[in-house]
Amino acid sequence: MLEVIVENQYGEKLNMTSNNNFELVQITRLTPNNAIINSSNLGLQDGAIFNSSKLDVRNITMMIVPQNNLEKSRIELYKFFRSKQYIKIHLKTNYRSVWIDGRIENVEGDLFENPQRLQPSIICHDPYFKAEEIQSIDFAKVKSEFSFEWTPIAEGQSLSSFEQYSKVNIINPSEDETGIILEFVAMGTVLEPTVFNETMRQRFTIEYEMLAGDKMILNTCRGKKSLIVIRDGVETNIINRINKDSNWFTLKTGDNVFSHTCVFGAENLFLTLKMQPVYQGV
Repeated sequence: MLEVIVENQYGEKLNMTSNNNFELVQITRLTPNNAIINSSNLGLQDGAIFNSSKLDVRNITMMIVPQNNLEKSRIELYKFFRSKQYIKIHLKTNYRSVWIDGRIENVEGDLFENPQRLQPSIICHDPYFKAEEIQSIDFAKVKSEFSFEWTPIAEGQSLSSFEQYSKVNIINPSEDETGIILEFVAMGTVLEPTVFNETMRQRFTIEYEMLAGDKMILNTCRGKKSLIVIRDGVETNIINRINKDSNWFTLKTGDNVFSHTCVFGAENLFLTLKMQPVYQGV
């Protein structure tokens, strides 16, 4: 069973598959999208040489039949389907819960047709479906040191301890490589943190000194590459602090291994890696 929920730019949601006022009779382009294959012809030989390939923008269309009070139901749909406006489509099956967003190209329909049918067309510039749930892995954890029954000792008993990992593994279930979000939180002075993607043999060095309380966010996702630091509630773009030999990380499908180091203060750094699986089809 496929559940379809649309969300407009104001966060309002409408369930299209469980609604007495509408019947969703068709939705297209939910399977893997068209690819653009670039090649060069060979002058005196058969065939061509492959140059590159990429996924084209995705064009999703729906066929919606208003029910009951047709005019009222049709106008209710306009709250979610307005030309040029943002829309987010949530899709849920037995195996996947994903979303994709885009812009309304048009809404076609004939008001004199019986039954009336409305056909919104949505252009999704990012053709991938993204998982609703974001995976998160910490490079450290708080380890419990205190439990009942408890007998006090002379030198005192710690309630917990901070345990850091030199390496972490993250499984990417995506159907393609995807970017990540790294969050750095400083509990003391941290100088020039470097993160290694050992699986892809990539590294990313930030030539910056973090102070206690600073939070730095590195985003390597398609079309969203950025590096910002938040200090005393003020957000600053520090993309100019990226070492020139750094690589914008991607996760290959399957297992990925990450590690990190610092010029100074590695024990003061709390690092979290986040990734959102992407899929070519539902």
